[in-house]
Amino acid sequence: THTYGYDIQSDQHAPFMAIDLTPESPYNGNIYVASTGVRFARSTDGGTSFSSPTTISGTIGTSTRRFPRVAVGPDGIVFVTWPGTDASSGAPVQLGFNRSSDGGSSWDTAKSIRSYNGPHGLYAVKSLQVLSGPSIAVDRSGSTRRGWIYIAYADKPLNPDIFLVRSSDGGATWSDSFRVTQDTSGKDQW
Repeated sequence: THTYGYDIQSDQHAPFMAIDLTPESPYNGNIYVASTGVRFARSTDGGTSFSSPTTISGTIGTSTRRFPRVAVGPDGIVFVTWPGTDASSGAPVQLGFNRSSDGGSSWDTAKSIRSYNGPHGLYAVKSLQVLSGPSIAVDRSGSTRRGWIYIAYADKPLNPDIFLVRSSDGGATWSDSFRVTQDTSGKDQW
């Protein structure tokens, strides 16, 4: 194990963290970190030490894999999503997804939920640098939607807008994406 931190030399920057906060989870208190390259590490001792980072993105985004996000379900399953590109042009972007049902010890095969035209890198129309990754959340309530996974991301069919997909079966299948943005003026959203 090693102390996890900002280490640009080994491509472990832009970390995103989640903590298992469900009392009945067998992994309650575990800390999970994903960073650029979709490298994943975990701590089982309150952050004193972390496992050696491992790449969990498979073949999703062989050219660029940045801004991974982590969420933990009510049963301790860990979910990670990221935008990945396979070409230097950056489009189309693959909405990558992976899950671990054993507290981050092992991972399923990574998959692409869908392709989209994410506003990543230099957004030339407006001369803006846009660093936009997906967001992920899992319903941990006591409702009938407990365990549902939600991923929001920016897509630019014309102007960038926010879209959402959801899974009610732990990430095995996903809904069609739908536009969340209510603005009809053509303004950019990300």
